Amino acid sequence: MTNARFEHHEGKVVVVVDMTGVNRELADIKSMLRQVIGKEGQIMGKQDDIDASVAAVGTMVTDLRDSVVPGIAGAQTKLDQVIADLNAQGVDTSALASITADLADAKGSLDSTVANLVADPNIPTPPAV
Repeated sequence: MTNARFEHHEGKVVVVVDMTGVNRELADIKSMLRQVIGKEGQIMGKQDDIDASVAAVGTMVTDLRDSVVPGIAGAQTKLDQVIADLNAQGVDTSALASITADLADAKGSLDSTVANLVADPNIPTPPAV
């Protein structure tokens, strides 16, 4: 609140205002604005970290889709061929065939997970290199 008083000076009425309270309030507002700006900087820094993490997840999903899953499929095909060759030689491959079937099930689960991740709109596709 300001204190105002009227004074007469050379036949004129002059309003004298004490701005001490207003200046103090302005200083308080300025201090609060500095705090808000500081917190905004912290938030933006954290947002940059979040953006980097999301991009890293996108890269990992792309690696899973483009490298890991096809690599597993290729290895599974080779393993199936080795089992077929051993079986043709009279070797009992029933244990290997059972394990290979378990791997195929696990790969199916991985394929489904990767497909869900790739379809997730919250995970951006990283730019092509």
